[in-house]
This record gives sequence, C-alpha cells and structure tokens, in this order.
Amino acid sequence: MTDAFDPNDPAHPLFGFTRGRAAMASRLHTTLRTLRDGTDDPDLRSLLDDILAGRTSPRQLLAHEGFGEQLRDAGEALHRRYENLSPDRRAEEARASEDAVQRIFGPELDALRRRVEELRAAHEPPAGPHPA
Repeated sequence: MTDAFDPNDPAHPLFGFTRGRAAMASRLHTTLRTLRDGTDDPDLRSLLDDILAGRTSPRQLLAHEGFGEQLRDAGEALHRRYENLSPDRRAEEARASEDAVQRIFGPELDALRRRVEELRAAHEPPAGPHPA
C-alpha cells in the first residue's frame, strides 16, 4: 500500500492526534507503517491501513486485541535486547533516545523547562536576612 502522508496536513487524523506536531506525526506514521508491515493479523493490518490512510483515528488501536499482543511482544523483545547490551552500548542508546526526544519535542520541552524555572523563581523566598 502506498500511503500519501503529509504531516503538515491539518485534515489528516495523525496531525490532529499529535496536536499539530509535524515531527511527532511523521514518526507516528513511520511506526504505524512498520507495525502494519510486520503483523500477520489481517484484521490489525486492515485497521492500520485505515489509520494510515486517515480513515480512522489511532485511538482505535487501543481497543484491538491483536495490537495489545503485538505491543506486549515488542516490549518483551526490547527488554531482552536491552538486557544484552554492554554498558557502553546502553549509554549510546540513551544518548540516541535523548536526541530523538529533543528532535521531536524540543521546542515544547524548552518551553516547559522555562515555565518550571519561572514557577520556581516565583515561589522562592527572597534572598537576604529573614525578618525577625
């Protein structure tokens, strides 16, 4: 299946699902395509086709039993893979994950960090001697 996907198309459900975050919508699209291409479940594949084509929302996956099983299997495989990594490789993977999060959520994370600092500053007691 060829899925024409434009992560900047506000009419596409993936764009709405990610609240307008184009990088996240694009990553979600790639992940859903990988899931679709890797499943042997024809019902799940059909649902993923519908999501990728914009005919239904990704929320529909949560109710699908085959998706839960696939998610569990993927989680177990990821855990086994992680357990077999050397400490150096784990550190490399952690850095790559941090880079990916920064690429996808960077501006939002930066804004959130600034807001947390503003709130902290607003609630800190004034510097200097305490009144007696």
